[in-house]
Amino acid sequence: MEGQNSERKKRVLILGGSVFMGLSTLRKLAGHTEYEVHYINRGRNHWNNEVRNIENTHFSWGNRRDREDITKLLQYLSKKLGMSETNKWEAVIDFSAFKYHDIRSVYDALKGKTKLYLFISSDSVYDVCDREVRKQSAIVEEYAVRPKDEKLREQYKADEEYGHDKLKCEEYLYKVADRTQFPFIIFR
Repeated sequence: MEGQNSERKKRVLILGGSVFMGLSTLRKLAGHTEYEVHYINRGRNHWNNEVRNIENTHFSWGNRRDREDITKLLQYLSKKLGMSETNKWEAVIDFSAFKYHDIRSVYDALKGKTKLYLFISSDSVYDVCDREVRKQSAIVEEYAVRPKDEKLREQYKADEEYGHDKLKCEEYLYKVADRTQFPFIIFR
């Protein structure tokens, strides 16, 4: 079986990744022979033609916004490649999670099957956090905490929906993810 070969390349899964940082990451990883790079995206942008021409990559089409579809695809791909609790993805890099249910789908499908999940967040999360704390010094990671006042929370959410959604993804990971089964890092 393909997944049991001890000399196999390190398998990396990229979710999204057809533009900007994702495209650059995909190219960089594909240029290293020790990696077998798989990526999933919706295939809707004209940039995807460029992505599909990158050698040493394996493309799968999947609709991230359809929770059932993406969960089944992740499970199918992992099973096909022999991914398991003893034969894990080296890393899963997620450029396309914008809502917490996007992460929930990945978590449900890949729990116990990845050595590391990298969630690409945004510094926009600080726009929905306690602004009084931020006035005291430079922004640090620990400042990604929503204000206690519910009215302020709702106001910040209305002003910065993208930051709100990205922070909700982070909160989901911290609250739900079992780090022994789904180790993760959040990049802002």
